[in-house]
Amino acid sequence: MTNRAVIGTRQRGVKLEKLPAVSADVSKSQSLCVSCGFCCNGVLFRDVELQAVDSPEKLRGLGVPATQPRTAGRIPVVPQPCVALGSNCRCRIYADRPSRCREFDCALLQSFQAGAIDEKSALKTIRATRQRVEVILLLLRELGEVDEAAPLSRRFGRVKKLVEGTRAGERGIPEDPEAREAWLEKYGQLAMAVHDLQFALRIAFYPDSGN
Repeated sequence: MTNRAVIGTRQRGVKLEKLPAVSADVSKSQSLCVSCGFCCNGVLFRDVELQAVDSPEKLRGLGVPATQPRTAGRIPVVPQPCVALGSNCRCRIYADRPSRCREFDCALLQSFQAGAIDEKSALKTIRATRQRVEVILLLLRELGEVDEAAPLSRRFGRVKKLVEGTRAGERGIPEDPEAREAWLEKYGQLAMAVHDLQFALRIAFYPDSGN
């Protein structure tokens, strides 16, 4: 994956209110993945870089958008949240998923597979992280950022730009001084929640390679 991080380095979404039910026919490692989805739903990644072995045309034929670079040297990507991620947190193109998706194991999964943590602890971490994400999603909606098809990092970036370079009344910041103060206070809550999530993701989910 293009693993340029910040709460969303490249992936598409599922609702995060509760962990999806896991059937008995999946391994314990798989059960963690289908209880999570962060590498696909726009929380960990902004998009997935395609490799030479991947076919953008085939992916598009499967209903997955794959951008075609406009200039030489640019790498095609699949935007996140990924449209192939189902409501059951399973990939509907699993057999044909991009090579980066096949290769990626988050730090939590690696720790579980190495026996460093047990399944109960791993699921507890996933639940706690989902709760952090839910707080951010709620604050984004309250601040007027409702583009659920965009990765978390991009949605936060849009709101941040309002604060850093936009006058009151433009693109969402209230003109009324009292309402503006309340809006900015809520943005402060969002910024803190994003900071906390970034820290949690780096500790538990991003591999040591810097992703």
